[in-house]
Amino acid sequence: DDTSRVWGSDFLKPAADYLIHRDKGELQLFPLATKGTIWKESTSNIKLAYTAGYGIFQIIDGVNDKIDFEETTSTELTATVAEGLYNVADLLTALDTALDAAGESTHACTYDYWESKFSLVSDRSGGTPIFKLLTTGGTNVGTSIWRTIGFSTLADVADADPAVHQADNSALGIPADLEEAVLEIALRIYQMTPGFGGARFDIVTQSQSGSHGQVYRYDENRLPRNALATLKRFKRLEV
Repeated sequence: DDTSRVWGSDFLKPAADYLIHRDKGELQLFPLATKGTIWKESTSNIKLAYTAGYGIFQIIDGVNDKIDFEETTSTELTATVAEGLYNVADLLTALDTALDAAGESTHACTYDYWESKFSLVSDRSGGTPIFKLLTTGGTNVGTSIWRTIGFSTLADVADADPAVHQADNSALGIPADLEEAVLEIALRIYQMTPGFGGARFDIVTQSQSGSHGQVYRYDENRLPRNALATLKRFKRLEV
């Protein structure tokens, strides 16, 4: 809430100063709020920061705990991240610890809260020095952490020189089974076949006119069986 539009920490409003109306998508500033006069002048001076996702990352031994990388050309190293449930800060520490133990360089991994992307960072003090991530050609790609922290496994990182490798995709810490349930729900909308949608599970009625014309009516409120089984185990919280 800053007329200079720098939005430094001095202008950050405490939670006690405003109310969020979730149903309307509105923010209400309380009359007695500190630093409230600027907000009353113009909404163009307001900046909102929002981080989506669950923010919890699960690392499982032998499933998604490996990082294959190189500090010296053609010499593969493997870091193993300890099994556990992590928030972002703790996972960054675990990544640093695992990478430091596997190689000779020192690592200080980061997370961009605006883009929700991890970056693996090395000081390249050991080895050739290089810092190459083996995101597809590593020995342990099948049990790697790459997808969990947003790195693509379609190709190894081409440039081995940078000290900082940012993930290709955002990583929000969404449980894998919940992610799969959402994908199944979204997929049913696009599940069109040569039968014009005849393969969808939620067909209520269908009619045919002529040799090729078919009309389907769907129950859009039904959920795929597997998705429903998953979602029933989650508790909905409103904050």
